[in-house]
Amino acid sequence: MVHAATHSDFKRYKCPHCDKRGVSVATITLHIKSRHPGMPHNEYYDEMNDEEYLKLLLLTEKCFDNPYM
Repeated sequence: MVHAATHSDFKRYKCPHCDKRGVSVATITLHIKSRHPGMPHNEYYDEMNDEEYLKLLLLTEKCFDNPYM
C-alpha cells in the first residue's frame, strides 16, 4: 500500500512537534531528525482511520490486481 499512498493526498503521519505531515514513516522520521534535533525521532502520530484506509485500499486496487502483494 506504500506505492498507492504516494499517489494519495492523504498524509497519515504527523510530526508531534509541528504541523508537518508525511506519507511515510521514513519521511516523518527524516523530518524530525533534521528539523527537531535532540527530539525522539520514533515518536509521531499515525492518523489513519477506517475511512482513509478504505480509500487507500481502493486506490491500491487501481495500481495492482492484488493489493496485498
